[in-house]
Amino acid sequence: MILVGVDGCRAGWVAIGDVDGAMSLSLFPDFDALLESWVHADRIMVDVPIGLPRRARPSRTCDAMARRALGRRASSVFTPPCRRAAAADSVAEARRENVREVGRSLSAQAWGICRKIVEVDKALRRDDEARRRVFEVHPELCFWSLAGHLPMMHAKRGMAGRQERLDLLNRWEPDSARIVADASSRYLRRDLQVDDVLDALVALVTARAANHQLRSFPKVPEFDDQGLPMRMVYREGP
Repeated sequence: MILVGVDGCRAGWVAIGDVDGAMSLSLFPDFDALLESWVHADRIMVDVPIGLPRRARPSRTCDAMARRALGRRASSVFTPPCRRAAAADSVAEARRENVREVGRSLSAQAWGICRKIVEVDKALRRDDEARRRVFEVHPELCFWSLAGHLPMMHAKRGMAGRQERLDLLNRWEPDSARIVADASSRYLRRDLQVDDVLDALVALVTARAANHQLRSFPKVPEFDDQGLPMRMVYREGP
């Protein structure tokens, strides 16, 4: 199988692929380029909201469920924008559109990932095959599941948090430390941060799950008005 874990980064997207056990890390400027490069991937797990709120369904159940599960890491789950807000030209316009459509403003953190939300949203709306292969994950939920349903103790941007996550990843992928070190030597920090690599790694570990090990919040997904599922996938069991 060809499996890919993906996270957004300052340079665009970081993807860690596993082709029959051979791993590689690459950066892509946009999501279309990533999909083109990994056109034969069986699963692509990506840390970005898929399926967006609208007036008829202003909140996503998966976000609420993830926050409840994550406890002290609940603030890592951003409430995504509606589709018009995500495509806005400015944060002020995005906030107006979000209030108009779903009755709430938009956080700075959510605005910061709007461009990436739009890239993935457009790609999946025009490509039915990509819809079957691309899944939304949240890294903290993936770490929570791998740790036996325990949220991480430390925030991921600090040294303690990075080491905590790397120690956990090493149980599932012994080459994790090497991959992080290699990425740090190949790319500038302004393009790729260590926590981006850790998030892509945990997405890849999740992608490796057998079908019976994959779970999602909620168990039966909701769908947005474009037919995209509003769910977060995670791995259950060894």
